[in-house]
Amino acid sequence: MRHLPRFVSVLALLAVVVPAYADGTDDFLVFPGVIRTQRPNLDPTSTQAALEFTPFADFFYSANFGADGRFRFLAEDVITSSTHEIQRLQLGWQLDPNLVVWLGRYHTPVGYWNTEYHHGQYLQTAITRPALVSFEGANGILPTHFTGLLVEYMNRLEAGGGIEYTLAVGATATIEGRLRPLDVFDPQRSDNGLGIALRIAFQGDVLADDQIGLFLGHSTFDAMGMPGLESIEQLAVGAFANRRFGELRLISELVRFDNRIRGPSGGSSSAFHSLYLQGEYRLLHQLTAFGRAEWTERARTDPFLQLLPDFIGERQIVGLRFDFKRWQALTLEVAHRTNMSEVFDEVLVQWSAVIP
Repeated sequence: MRHLPRFVSVLALLAVVVPAYADGTDDFLVFPGVIRTQRPNLDPTSTQAALEFTPFADFFYSANFGADGRFRFLAEDVITSSTHEIQRLQLGWQLDPNLVVWLGRYHTPVGYWNTEYHHGQYLQTAITRPALVSFEGANGILPTHFTGLLVEYMNRLEAGGGIEYTLAVGATATIEGRLRPLDVFDPQRSDNGLGIALRIAFQGDVLADDQIGLFLGHSTFDAMGMPGLESIEQLAVGAFANRRFGELRLISELVRFDNRIRGPSGGSSSAFHSLYLQGEYRLLHQLTAFGRAEWTERARTDPFLQLLPDFIGERQIVGLRFDFKRWQALTLEVAHRTNMSEVFDEVLVQWSAVIP
């Protein structure tokens, strides 16, 4: 991975140059918002904050350029009250209408949520992401970002359907008390291991969002600043589905994890399942009710999960989303949450929007 710093610098330069050569099909969107989180029944010894306000803004830019618009550029920058990170920075080449090859930092093709919902909070119905697909910095257990090669191919079928194949090979996360992906602002800070992911999804209609599929991911996380730990080799195999039945929508993922934990004095193994099921029902044109149940096997005893003390082993949520004016939404979400060492409730209120 020693050539990554130079490669990332080239992509950063393209982020400045590409807009001047875009062929008129470029898009720039801003997703602003704020979340108020209250935890009313915390234990006095808890490390969680009883009240939090989190303003955020997601800046998204994409463009086609070059002959016939075959080259693509995509960048996404997220700023919150406590963090600032380039989430996606990709340069693509469309070889034919069904095949695109990308280089850069991208969302790992694992499951449904991480592929369809990026960082724009307005796009997803619920406020929170399922713990199974939480971002690395939010105590995730999967690498949700790679930096490297991404290949997307759509095999179009008769009657408007298709099978989408996605292959990813790139630098994955390190583990430093939590998973930490490659930092495009400081790519020399750590020696990231190699990750590989393959995703296959069937769509009855390529213009709709209904899909079912399978994925496989393999990553090696090198340990940084964690005495007694050298690396973790992770294999994740999962299935996912997103289906609509009139006004009802169901989203679900089930993943089997196998981890090999290595240290200077030997190693150990870890195996568990994790899943979630989210339901959404449109009550009125502008009002949607939703709920989600999450569960992870052996969450408090698994040796890999014990390395991530803030991981959410179980959670149940219910909520309402109200869309108003144009491209704005207010969302209320109430959750009962079980972490590795404590149980508490959360009440979240969010305003989110998109500025086209």
